Amino acid sequence: MSRYNRICLVVSAMMMLFFVSYIISFNIASDNEDDFLIRDVPTEAVDASNDIIVSNITKLTLETYDMDSNTVKEQLCTVPIEYLGLNRARMIETLQDYMLNPSLSDKTHGLIACELVEFTKDSVTIRKTYSTKNLPQKYYIVAEKGMLVIYLENRRTLYDKTEIELQRLPLSVQEEVIKGLEIDSADELYDFLETFTS
Repeated sequence: MSRYNRICLVVSAMMMLFFVSYIISFNIASDNEDDFLIRDVPTEAVDASNDIIVSNITKLTLETYDMDSNTVKEQLCTVPIEYLGLNRARMIETLQDYMLNPSLSDKTHGLIACELVEFTKDSVTIRKTYSTKNLPQKYYIVAEKGMLVIYLENRRTLYDKTEIELQRLPLSVQEEVIKGLEIDSADELYDFLETFTS
């Protein structure tokens, strides 16, 4: 007997065994007619999820908490595209990832925390906490590969890289940056960057 014939015989035997076991179980079950009453059993598709997700109609509130003055401001915002489709767990991960590399604006304003306060079907509230008490007192702006880069007062610790091109600055400012422009506060740094950011 060839190998092909043996495989066909084994497959046929397995199918026959399955069919016979199905008939036997059907006959045993049909003896008890109550077992065949239709019951409304809630079912859910394997990939269905009851998770609440952020959509384009979700109300997003941004709370800004200033620890120094102990004040909270609320602002209703448009949901950023990167939040769409996120459930609660993914939203928390996204905010944690943001804290690893916050925007330069948030850094210069002293961002120390970004957390999810509320997450419901209709609304999401995010709180950003700021304090300027521990901000560096001096910054140095230099040019590297034609772009502005910010260092802390020791001139070795990288604070942030910007997307501002040196050549877009006025000549007098370019000269200062090439020498190493000293900035005396976070507010001054923010104002400088805002002036030259398009």
